[in-house]
Amino acid sequence: MKTFGLMGVQLIFVLALSVAIDYLAFWDMMRPKLGETFSQVIFCFIGAMNFTSILALQAFKDMYPFNYLLLALTALMSGAFWGLTRGVTDFTLHFQILAILAFTMCGAAVISSILADLVTKMTGSRFLVASLMPAWLVASVINAVITEMIFQLKVLEVAGAIGFSLLLICILLVDVGKLLVRCRPDDFMSVIVAMDSTLMVVVSIPFFVLTFCFLHSGEAVTERVASEQQPRITDITVPTGLSELNNAPNAAPVPSMAVRTSNHFPEVV
Repeated sequence: MKTFGLMGVQLIFVLALSVAIDYLAFWDMMRPKLGETFSQVIFCFIGAMNFTSILALQAFKDMYPFNYLLLALTALMSGAFWGLTRGVTDFTLHFQILAILAFTMCGAAVISSILADLVTKMTGSRFLVASLMPAWLVASVINAVITEMIFQLKVLEVAGAIGFSLLLICILLVDVGKLLVRCRPDDFMSVIVAMDSTLMVVVSIPFFVLTFCFLHSGEAVTERVASEQQPRITDITVPTGLSELNNAPNAAPVPSMAVRTSNHFPEVV
């Protein structure tokens, strides 16, 4: 529940910041003063800063409170990067995706808390699906109604935003679903890093590919080092008898036991 709630808060902040930047038309103010080429350079630079902040958050995710400062910086860079995207394209697809995902994560936080209090507990992937899918469905319906009644967007664009948001949720579940199922407090920052990395695919596929490769290459190295540090059973020699135990180097001799019988009970000496 904490992870879903924190992801929802971050997505709401990114959505609000990006909408504010788009509404104030920062891109239209940049181009006349800086020129088309330099404006594109600034846009790519902000994307690179967003990419760097995600990598830094992955590297220092366990260092409190520095990790929360990096989380705030990542949200700020993501909002600025998403807010300037309308200078490159006229679509509002990314705003709809952000809105659907933000509502989905907040709704999943509420639904997961309700499911956790039920008498019949749900575990594993069923718990994740039962938490996320109803919230995503409601968010998609609300998005379709608002965009049709207020903004009058094309049906294809709305359907694309709904489908793309579902794809991002599926990518997130495949990537860190096991961490959500495990439900350890130390894993929630890894889930948020994965979500920030997944969101990069909407505005910049090259940045998404780089982020995904860097994050998972680090995980592969960590898993390999952990497996090499584990003791191997084949390296341990277990003696099979007293003779081998007595002949082992620096081993104390094992005393033998004799049995003395009497008229009543045997006695071990």
